[in-house]
Amino acid sequence: MKKNNGGKKASKHFIEILEHYGVKHAFGNPGTTELPIINAIEQSEINYIMTLHEDIAVGAASGYSSMMRYYSQTNSEITPLTLVNLHTTPGVAHGIGNLYGAWFAGTPLLITSGSQSPQHEKRGPSLSGDRCHLVEKYTKWATKITTPTEISETTRKAARIALTPPTGPVYIDIPWNIQKADIDQKPLPLGQIPKLGNPPQKQIEKTVEYLENSLEPVIIVGDQVARTSKTAVQHIGELSENIGARVHGEILMSEKSYPTEHENCVSLLPTKASEIKKLLKTDTILLIGCTTNVPFYDYETPLIPENTKTIQIGYDALELGKNYNCDIALHGNLQKTLKQLKNKTKNLFDKQELKKRKKQIKKTKKQINNKRQMKHPPSPNNKPTKLEVVQELKKTIKNEIVVDEGVTAGFILRCELPIGHGQLLGIKSGGLGYGLPAAVGAAIAEETTGNNRKTIAYIGDGSYMYYPQTLYTAQRYLNKGISIIIINNKGYKILRNANILNQTGTKPLHITKHNNIPKNAETHNFKTQKTKNKNKLKKQLKQTIKTNENTLLEIMVHDP
Repeated sequence: MKKNNGGKKASKHFIEILEHYGVKHAFGNPGTTELPIINAIEQSEINYIMTLHEDIAVGAASGYSSMMRYYSQTNSEITPLTLVNLHTTPGVAHGIGNLYGAWFAGTPLLITSGSQSPQHEKRGPSLSGDRCHLVEKYTKWATKITTPTEISETTRKAARIALTPPTGPVYIDIPWNIQKADIDQKPLPLGQIPKLGNPPQKQIEKTVEYLENSLEPVIIVGDQVARTSKTAVQHIGELSENIGARVHGEILMSEKSYPTEHENCVSLLPTKASEIKKLLKTDTILLIGCTTNVPFYDYETPLIPENTKTIQIGYDALELGKNYNCDIALHGNLQKTLKQLKNKTKNLFDKQELKKRKKQIKKTKKQINNKRQMKHPPSPNNKPTKLEVVQELKKTIKNEIVVDEGVTAGFILRCELPIGHGQLLGIKSGGLGYGLPAAVGAAIAEETTGNNRKTIAYIGDGSYMYYPQTLYTAQRYLNKGISIIIINNKGYKILRNANILNQTGTKPLHITKHNNIPKNAETHNFKTQKTKNKNKLKKQLKQTIKTNENTLLEIMVHDP
């Protein structure tokens, strides 16, 4: 039952609009200039999730929105639109780190903040500033409401912009005096969100012609595929089967966009340009739904040879041909486009040719797996390697969700873990401090939808120390709990290997040398364990994951 506050303030009207649009949760860190909105949330059906830092609020909202987006693919009654409420200028500034992460994740967040009245802000009091300017780079739209009557139209516009592919965050600044103003309006209908159709048929036919003439086609898939539908992911496997194509995930693929079990699906692309070039030295490449297929570090010669036929497919026109030569650009609905290509490539090649291509794919896959094994030799003192941790996880995880911010450890997990559609969320922007809040948000989404799959946060020791107070929110709001697995290599691996930048390698930065992660987690009533013995790993992983309690396992890994 909704409570009645006895009046219709603009803040109440704003929240009523979001209820009308199906928003279920608001994430925030409360402040004085937002109190009217917070009060309105308390008098509504929207659940307010309090965090102890604004960046945690944004990260948790993004993880929640990512999971709700998966459920919205099969249930139109569910919306991924999620409210975030930040505290004026410093709060907005605090949230920019994970706003950057949400921008890369493409999550439809409606971010708001309160502010002092425009008249008073002109005097330059504390907390004042140009908040729209702060966020405009990493939002699809940023605006400030100047009169109460703008709320209905502005909120509808913001919601539609956030939800229209390519989806992403938007921002509305709502001054304190406007929140408290009286208003007599009804919510405007959201209306149908536009969806792309099929690309021009001539382009489809040209693509089929290129594929028919290909000798060793390679498919690179990005997160847009997973964000489209489970069917789109399945089409990737079927298309690769039809044309005998090797399949890789794009650099920093953070959602499972290819069917793990399919034998043509090899691995994610590595992050080093020299290694990428070897895998892309071929005659025909399809880039499907890619957004971050760029190495960490600069390179000189092109990643894709100039004479390679390159086809790019996606729903964001700005990504097509952005960094690579694009012989054909297919801008449209991914599921519909892939279905057409799948159907039109049946019987292009005889069984003997496909068998030959599959044999070569198997050989490449074996070489990549062997190289991964060589990079992670067993420890002389029985410590588990990062690869051994993932291999043990493979035996433990069934339908659980994994949110990965392992940084150097995460690449192995995303390549090795045989998980399905909607089971993986990972850091995509490169900015740390996103994974742990996103995992809590994902867990809240699971409880909201009644699916109640356990969420596992797979986090590096340095990443954990960004926002350990995230555990407060997990302990306060989760019924089923969350499992946190800390991969502790006692150092900042990327800086340890700084010779990649032609610099002298640094000594390991002992981020957690003077910190006790399990003790920290215990202050939030988490049950904790710590191990450096791989023989105990199986039992400890099971104890950490197969429970409805909040748990943390710190694993000291061998990582030379």
